[in-house]
Formats: sequence, structure tokens, C-alpha cells
Amino acid sequence: FARDHVKGIAEYDYSVIFADVTYNVTDDLELNGAFDYILSRKIDGKDIPKEVLDLLEDALGFKFEDLSYKVGAAYTLDALKFEGWYAAFVGYEFGGKTTYTLADGVDASLKVTSGKEHKDLKDSTLAYTVMIAAAL
Repeated sequence: FARDHVKGIAEYDYSVIFADVTYNVTDDLELNGAFDYILSRKIDGKDIPKEVLDLLEDALGFKFEDLSYKVGAAYTLDALKFEGWYAAFVGYEFGGKTTYTLADGVDASLKVTSGKEHKDLKDSTLAYTVMIAAAL
């Protein structure tokens, strides 16, 4: 997300507006989304000139994006929860996650994602994550 991207960049001052929304279609089905937009990038209180941004983009090999978003859905069936999403910023990601509640406070999950760090890259990355989490 744009909000996460700008957090660690101390040289610039960013203005970001964002919204997270969830709509419960039924008790078991929800639709969700998150939307971020970078309003401005500044150095010492002044907008970064377009020429400087163009030079940075050329050096980094990708275009800066102002909009990021993630849209998805989740469905719960007893102790099993299915989630799916598409997210985009500089790159993109398709993902899905299944979580099973083994006991109160103990969950097992499988997450699979596929995407590109930058949309202009030739190859995408496929990742699998298996996790068991327990809350104390």
C-alpha cells in the first residue's frame, strides 16, 4: 500500500489519504477493500519537481504510482475461513488464504500469493506460506 511505502522514507514529506471498507453481505460472506492515494510528495515543504521524479523513475526502472488498492472477499464456514484478494501499487498480487481454527486461539493457515514487485518486470513470484498460530 502507498501508506506503508512512504513510512520509511525520511527525505520526503508525503500526504496520503486512505480508506478501508468492509461490507458484510451475509453473516458468513464479506467484501473488503483498501484504497490509498498519495496527494503530494515534498522536500523541505516544496513539491518535488516532475523532472526530479522522472530522473528517479528512470534510475529505479519503474514509474511512481499515486494510487494503491486491495479488493477481496472472505467466506466463513464453521471453523474454516476462505479469503481471496487482488492488490496493486507499483506491482500487483493475487492471493488466497485458508484458515482453520483448530481450537480456541489456535489457527492453522495456508496462504498462496502470486504477483510482481513491479508490474514491468517479466517474471512473477509465487509464494506459499503455511502457519500455525496460537494466542496466549
